[in-house]
Amino acid sequence: MRVYRVVIALVVVAVFGWTLGRIDWQTVLAQLAGARPAPLALAVVLVLVPLGLRSTRARGLLREVGHADIPFSRVAPITVFGFSMSSLTPAGSGDLLRVEALRPWGVAPPLSAAVVVYERLLDLLVMATLLAVALVATWLPAPHAAGVLLVAAGGVALLALLYRRRRLDLGAWIARLPAAPRAWFPEPAAAQVLFEPRVLGRALATTTFVFLTEALRPWLVLMSLGLEPGFFACWAIFTLAWLAGVASLLPLGIGSWETAAVWAFSLYGIGPSEGAAGAVLLRAGVTLPAILLGLLSLVWLRRKAEGQP
Repeated sequence: MRVYRVVIALVVVAVFGWTLGRIDWQTVLAQLAGARPAPLALAVVLVLVPLGLRSTRARGLLREVGHADIPFSRVAPITVFGFSMSSLTPAGSGDLLRVEALRPWGVAPPLSAAVVVYERLLDLLVMATLLAVALVATWLPAPHAAGVLLVAAGGVALLALLYRRRRLDLGAWIARLPAAPRAWFPEPAAAQVLFEPRVLGRALATTTFVFLTEALRPWLVLMSLGLEPGFFACWAIFTLAWLAGVASLLPLGIGSWETAAVWAFSLYGIGPSEGAAGAVLLRAGVTLPAILLGLLSLVWLRRKAEGQP
């Protein structure tokens, strides 16, 4: 893994440096100076909506696995802190810090880790689905795109029906494990609850609303710059950059995120200088607000742990 990260870092530095050489920084500064504040401010404020939905999802899942006693006033800052740390750490691993934060509330580490991983898998599933929708909607002619999306929607409905009839028996699988590896997993009954159709359906619906509201934010940020490739294109650009940052395993996806964003902009006819301005403002308007809220949540949690008002 260490060799992989070194190789990735070297590749990122090389590609990032080459990309920087194609950018006219006078154009970037002019673009940033001409940004309209209203859409950017709205994008920053909107960070509260998906974070609130994430906290609601986490609270609901903890209640389902037997921890209804944890108040939302504690779940919310823990969730916001974990999410913000996932932006700063390689491959989003910082979200697992929630495991320790939930321990004082009596949540066993294997169970809280299972909830965190479950949420992250839902995030990746919904994000990938919305990315696929965005790419189809922007790359195919409208009639063909509508046909593809209609067939895909039918396939999803069929899979949901099949799942209701033959649901995943994860609890039985965990119960059959030998004692040593079983210690790393939550109790079979609690794990099985997460895959009940009612619980999974509710979590998927909440996750979908999380990313629909998240998709508004890059669209508003780019609108403030006068770059308006379209709602679906904005989401595709942002998601491709995010996936590149995660795949690089670099903290904050530094370098890889920005490079991928510039190249993603080029897919929609936006030049490297304008794309660089968009990448800078996406970082400022989408990524940084969540990180700042995470740090504030950490301060609040520490004060509460110390008994301060």
